[in-house]
Amino acid sequence: MKKATSKSQAALQLLLLAVLVLSAVAQDHQDGVFSGVTDVVEKIGGQAPQSLEDFVRAHRAEFTGGPELSRQAQREMRKS
Repeated sequence: MKKATSKSQAALQLLLLAVLVLSAVAQDHQDGVFSGVTDVVEKIGGQAPQSLEDFVRAHRAEFTGGPELSRQAQREMRKS
């Protein structure tokens, strides 16, 4: 039982760390920290970058877990 508890504690710590990191990134985005514009994405990827808002809008199902999840997201969920 001790191993299960330590695994559970590790999972909880990882989850808390993820929440802290994502919260900090969200705050930085809101504060305009990521508002700089370069041409690197377009040079490397061959197309103009999307704004964060456009990316989230285009991948809304993956963020909300709705029934219209992409096939790739569904496969990933089945693997775990």
